[in-house]
Amino acid sequence: MKNNLGKIFLLIILLVISSKASNDFSYKFNISKGTNVNLKEAVYLELEIKQLKYKNNIMFFKFNPIENNNFDIYFLKLDEVSKPNNKKLVYSYLIYPKVIGKKKIDFSLFVQRTNEDGLKPGYEGDRDNVLGMVSKDSYETIKPIVFDIKKPKSNNKVFDNFVLSYDIKKTTFNPYEPIYITYTLKGDGYPPLINDLFQKSDKYEYFLDKPIKKIIHKKNGSSIEYIFKYAFISKDNFAIPEVKMGNLETPSINIIIKKSTQKILLDKKTIPTKSIDKNKIYFEYLVYILIFVSGFISAKLVSNNVFNRNKLNIKKEISPENIKDKKERLIWMINTNKQLYKDDIKKLEDEMFGE
Repeated sequence: MKNNLGKIFLLIILLVISSKASNDFSYKFNISKGTNVNLKEAVYLELEIKQLKYKNNIMFFKFNPIENNNFDIYFLKLDEVSKPNNKKLVYSYLIYPKVIGKKKIDFSLFVQRTNEDGLKPGYEGDRDNVLGMVSKDSYETIKPIVFDIKKPKSNNKVFDNFVLSYDIKKTTFNPYEPIYITYTLKGDGYPPLINDLFQKSDKYEYFLDKPIKKIIHKKNGSSIEYIFKYAFISKDNFAIPEVKMGNLETPSINIIIKKSTQKILLDKKTIPTKSIDKNKIYFEYLVYILIFVSGFISAKLVSNNVFNRNKLNIKKEISPENIKDKKERLIWMINTNKQLYKDDIKKLEDEMFGE
């Protein structure tokens, strides 16, 4: 029984630091996990201020931790009790230590003291020039709190309470067709500083919409949800790389790019001559366009419009001029936006197939 009580006591660590700052008020700190904490561990800090003297004494308080690069400090709430002979304020903060070692947080407390007469409006010159409250103002000394910050035993501890997932509708695509995939990071803990999950590669191009980051700070930590929306583009088969974050991991995803059956468009060694029957070419061409249009519509329906081509700047980043091979350029313009590139398509057809 004694051992069990001891274990429970160790799990509930609350450090109380109290002081009588002057003869008319006192303050008390409550720290959820004491001052020996791990790097990026959530710490709940509470300051309680009480007024002690009330006779002919009205007091106003303004408290703030002084921000520094060693901590992330988030204000949660202010609770105030203001009754006759019972004035109390409770400031609540969530703190994340960011640097290993002994680091301190300094505080600022501004106090205004006045009485009933000081609250009455005064005038200077005429009644249009109203004077503010008459008070005796001062900055009071609040002792800093020193934290001993240690590195956690496991580097994966930061992501212990997180889940990383992904969503892709299919893995087979046409050349240069956008490949939409969404990654979601969700859980409780220190909000990670992540804006992109991938690096550039010669095997593909990718475009990232601005990440959606939802963060709610609470007494026991932060609840986060990050959403990363990507579009990959390639003309050949490739693999979307695995994503690793501490103990979190998603697998690599093999993407299959379909090869066109239209040799007349894809065979780099054979260029059509003027002697080829135009009607036959245009018939095959029409079939090819219908195949690509149906594929494009299917991709848009499956993706539920989560990506906007203008938002991803695909047209801006990949232009026809960047595709040197004429046949591949023709395929790309038809697949991307036939109406937008209709003049370029006509010009390129004339060059390749003749008048």
